[in-house]
Amino acid sequence: MKKLNIKAGKTHTVRAKAKLSYRLDNRERIDTVLYVKDNMGAVRVEGNTIQAIAPGNAQVFVKHTFEMLGEECSLVSEPIEVTVK
Repeated sequence: MKKLNIKAGKTHTVRAKAKLSYRLDNRERIDTVLYVKDNMGAVRVEGNTIQAIAPGNAQVFVKHTFEMLGEECSLVSEPIEVTVK
């Protein structure tokens, strides 16, 4: 699990390097956003930027959303454990 420490009032932008790989060995860069779980008011996310709000912990995930067979699906990374001091 990746860990990130941020001081309250500061921001950190996550630059995810996600790529879609096809069986034909073609790769393309895909769009991602951040998703917060177990936030408890410590952070706020907008796009790929984490804003530290108050001391505490949060689990932040990189998420890619796409449509398949008429349904919206999401792929989510392993968590980034964010500690706000």
